[in-house]
Amino acid sequence: MSNIFGKFKRKKRESETPDTSPQVNEKASREEASEAISPGTIPHEKESVEAEPGNLPDETAAKTGAKEDEQFSSKQESGLETGVKVSQKNDPSIEETIVGEAPMTVAADQSPASNKHKTPLLKVGQSCHLGNVRKRNEDSIFVLNTYSGGEEPYVPFGLYIIADGMGGHHAGHKASRSTAAIMARDVTEKILLPFIKNETGGATSSQQPIGEVMLGAIQAANRQIYNPDPEKEGGTTATAALIIGRRLYIAHVGDSRAYLLTNHGLKQVTTDHSYVRRLIEAGQITEEEAAVHPQRNMLYRAVGAGGALEVETFTQTLPDHGHIVLCSDGLWGLVPDALIEDEIRGRGALQGCADSLVNYALGVGGYDNISIIIVDFTF
Repeated sequence: MSNIFGKFKRKKRESETPDTSPQVNEKASREEASEAISPGTIPHEKESVEAEPGNLPDETAAKTGAKEDEQFSSKQESGLETGVKVSQKNDPSIEETIVGEAPMTVAADQSPASNKHKTPLLKVGQSCHLGNVRKRNEDSIFVLNTYSGGEEPYVPFGLYIIADGMGGHHAGHKASRSTAAIMARDVTEKILLPFIKNETGGATSSQQPIGEVMLGAIQAANRQIYNPDPEKEGGTTATAALIIGRRLYIAHVGDSRAYLLTNHGLKQVTTDHSYVRRLIEAGQITEEEAAVHPQRNMLYRAVGAGGALEVETFTQTLPDHGHIVLCSDGLWGLVPDALIEDEIRGRGALQGCADSLVNYALGVGGYDNISIIIVDFTF
C-alpha cells in the first residue's frame, strides 16, 4: 500500500453548506492530523494532503475502551491478496458453517414445541435517498430476501449490503455500486447456489466457510476498484449482513453501520473506521466533540485503497425475534440511536419505518446521501 501512504482521502459529505459552514484552515487540519495519526495508518480524505508521522495511539490500545459485550463482540481480520483466513469471535456453541454441508431445511425435531409449525420469516424495508444537497447519489444498497413455505421450509436466507462511495473522488458512486455487485455475486455463487445444489442432489461448488466467503468478497472488490491514478481513484465503505437460518454474518469496512435490535435494546455491532472514532476510543475526545470535529469525515480504512485491506467481521446466533439495521452516515449522523430504536419498535410496517427515518434526516438537514435497510427476523 506504499502507493497511497501519506495521503488523506475524505468522503465528500456536505454536512455544512457552503454559505454557512466555518472555513477549516487546511494547514491547521494537516497539523492536527499529523499529530494524531501514526505511520502506517492510511486515512481517506476528500482532498489529498501530505501526512506526517504523529502520535495517534496504537489501534490495539485505542480499542481497549471499546465495547466488550461478549454477545456483540467483533474482531478485525486481515485478508491478504493471496488468500484469506477467518478466525473470529463466534458463539462457542456453534461451529463455523461450511458451504454445502449445512442442511438447508428446518428440522422440526430440533425446534421448540411452541415453534414447531412456525415458518421462519425475514421481512425488509429499505430506502436510498439523494438527500437535500448532493447532486449525485454516492450510496448503493443491495437486498436479497428469500422465502419458502411447506412442511419442511428452507432456512431463511437474506443478504443486505450498504456501500457509501467517497464522493470527493473520481467515481465514488461507481465504487459503491461495484462493491455491492461483487459481494452479491460472490455470496450468491459461493453460498446460496451451493445450498440449492446440495438440496437437489447436485455437486457443491465450494467448501469455504461462510465468513471467509464474505471477507473474500470485500477483498475482491478492493482489488477491482483500486486505481493507482489519483485522478481516477474511487473508494467506498462496505457493510454487509448475511442471515442463514439463525446465524448472522457481518463483514464491514468504513463508517456505515450495522445495528442489532433485540429485547436487550439497540446495539451497534460494527466499529466506525474513522479518525474521530479512534480518538474517542483512546479517550482523547468525547462523542459531542466528535460531532463537530473538523476531521469527523475522515476514514482510515476504505474499500478501493488497494493492497491488503483489513476487514472487520462479526457473527452470532440470532434470538427468536429482532431487527438488523444497516445505514450510511447520512442517516446515523443526523438521527439519534434512541430515535431509530423507538421508530422501529413503535411502527409496524418496515417500509414506513425506513421512510420515516429518512424523512427525519431530511428534515434536520439531509446534507449527505441517506440509506437504510431494516430487517425483521422471526424464527
